Amino acid sequence: MAWEKAFDWFIIGRLIKYLGAFPVNVERGTKQALKQAIEAISDGAALVVFPEGTRELSDGKLLPFKTGAIRIAIKTATPILPVTIQGANKVWARDMKLPRPWGKIKVFYHKVIETKGLSENDIDSLTKKLEQIIQSKMK
Repeated sequence: MAWEKAFDWFIIGRLIKYLGAFPVNVERGTKQALKQAIEAISDGAALVVFPEGTRELSDGKLLPFKTGAIRIAIKTATPILPVTIQGANKVWARDMKLPRPWGKIKVFYHKVIETKGLSENDIDSLTKKLEQIIQSKMK
C-alpha cells in the first residue's frame, strides 16, 4: 500500500509499482484499497503498512495511528510484525523538500502480534498496543 500521489513521482512511482504497491488515498481510504489489501494477503503476499498513513514531521513525534492496518489484519486473521524505524525523520520527514541520504536509520523488529480470534471490538485496544510497541524504540 502506498500513498496515491507517490505513484506520480518519476523514480519512486515506477519503483513502488514494480515492487507491487497499489495506491491508497490516505486521507479517506477506500473500499478498493481494502479489497486489494485483503486479496494480496490471500495470495500470500506480505503487506507493508505505515500505521500513521504518512511520513512524520522532523521533530520525530509519532502521528496518530490510523486503524486500517489493524482492520485488515483482524479481517484476514493475519499476524502483525510491528517495526520501529528510528531516525527516518532526520532523513526525509514530511516537512523536508528533499531527502538527506547521510542520515542514520535503525530498524527494530518486535514480537509478532497474533490477530486470530480478534474482532472489530479489539481494533482500538490493538491500535493503542501497536502504537506503544513502536513508540518504545523511538528516541
